[in-house]
Amino acid sequence: MNYDNQLIAASRGRNPNDLNDRQAGSPMQQRLEINKEGISNTLTSVHKDNYVVGNQQTIRRLTPIECERLQGFPDNWTLANGISDTQRYKMCGNAVTVDVVEAVGKRILETVYGSTSTSR
Repeated sequence: MNYDNQLIAASRGRNPNDLNDRQAGSPMQQRLEINKEGISNTLTSVHKDNYVVGNQQTIRRLTPIECERLQGFPDNWTLANGISDTQRYKMCGNAVTVDVVEAVGKRILETVYGSTSTSR
């Protein structure tokens, strides 16, 4: 699969008269918002949060394997007998990102011990 020129997007409910309005009760309209920062949106168990916009402006959902990779898991980590893609998305959305935990742990070691080595 060719991933060149693909963007991450999310479906968001926004007030069509004021896109910055976040007040409850305001009129809402679903809009596709492109993430122009070149990074993935936060993975959640809500399907409308992550789409991939392709070269010809086609829109598709992230695959469970793509969600696993964004979380730092091996391919098919959430795959088990009888598990639906919906449940796999929920598992990824509710998980703690391995790479983030590792980075936080290294910063703690650097702060406490002056290095990332656990030997004293």
